[in-house]
Amino acid sequence: MKQLILLFSVFTLLLVFCSEKKDPTRVTTHPANWLQVHGTAVLDSSLSKESCRTCHGADYSGGSSGVSCLNCHFYPHSPRWSDSTSSEFHGLAAKAAGNDTCAVCHGTDFQGGSSGISCYNCHTYPHLPAWLDSASAGFHGQTVLQQSKQLCQPCHGTDFYGGSSRVSCFDCHTYPHKDGFDNINSPNFHRGFIKTVIYWHIRECRSCHGTNYAGGRVNFSCTTCHPFTNGPEACNTCHGDFNDPTYIAPPQDLSDNLDHTAIGVGAHRKHVRDTHITNTYDCNVCHPAVPDFNASTHIDDIPLAEIQFNPFASDSGRLNPQWEHTTGTCNNVYCHGNFIFYKDSSDNQWAYADSVIRGNQLPAVWTQINAAPDTCTFCHDLPPSGHIAATINTCYLCHSAVIDANGIII
Repeated sequence: MKQLILLFSVFTLLLVFCSEKKDPTRVTTHPANWLQVHGTAVLDSSLSKESCRTCHGADYSGGSSGVSCLNCHFYPHSPRWSDSTSSEFHGLAAKAAGNDTCAVCHGTDFQGGSSGISCYNCHTYPHLPAWLDSASAGFHGQTVLQQSKQLCQPCHGTDFYGGSSRVSCFDCHTYPHKDGFDNINSPNFHRGFIKTVIYWHIRECRSCHGTNYAGGRVNFSCTTCHPFTNGPEACNTCHGDFNDPTYIAPPQDLSDNLDHTAIGVGAHRKHVRDTHITNTYDCNVCHPAVPDFNASTHIDDIPLAEIQFNPFASDSGRLNPQWEHTTGTCNNVYCHGNFIFYKDSSDNQWAYADSVIRGNQLPAVWTQINAAPDTCTFCHDLPPSGHIAATINTCYLCHSAVIDANGIII
């Protein structure tokens, strides 16, 4: 009986042994060099990563072996490896561990390596050194032009502000543009982007559209919509009338306001176009000229405009005109009544009733254009303080270039 039981036991062991030999997909004892060759073995046609699950678990995190494949690497990949919304997305894993981890299987050039699977079958990442080289055929700008900006969205986000890569395209440049960038009725119209993202430094657009904005390497001309001299750098692009290059003072202002109560609009029109109590002036009468778009008198101060005054407003340096943004007022300005004429240096001393003739030194409120009635008394008394007696109908005798015999400012 004992011999029969022993024989049965041996027979059973032989069956188990034979069954193990007939299943080439099951590895029960790893050879000494397993850590060097197991990747190749798993890729071999006689084996597969599924065989690892017997000991390492269905999710490869250890199973009965207690040894997780993920202790050393990311392979076998999770079922959610290609799910960009998952915390196990391979993009996040590569970012956390570095691209060198991928290179072990996919090759140092990421073209396939021992895995035989190129990263570039699906996307352009990991980026090659030429990716940032604008002189290379592998420059990312050229790739985007050839394959569309949507190629960048899986990693950099649908709005290109970082996405799972956490790297915003706008850290370096203004492209890719959002949908509606060239549609004036779209919330993504490029005017808003130029104002809030690049702070009016539109010359950044030249890197793609060319130094003259005529197309550049993207072959898309800005001058189609900006036909005037200097293209989008023409003054009326941002100030005044977009369709009239001779009308460059607001309205409208940089925030699209049209009413004079907006500080960006204010009394511009009263000074340069609609006034009938003085001559009309151009910008250079009150402010220093802007010789170039990037001039220090133009867009270097963000977000508020830099207000400087020319000699006319300062009475050739006698005054120190000041702009107060919070109250919207111009103070100490010659042309709004802050004048002093001295009798001892005048050729018309007979007109003086005192040693000086003074104007009304009142601040001009920029956003209250109706606060300046069409009368002389906005700038000085009638007659001015220190002036001999006169009436509105006799002023023309000396000031015929300013007022007529009826007391109407001409």
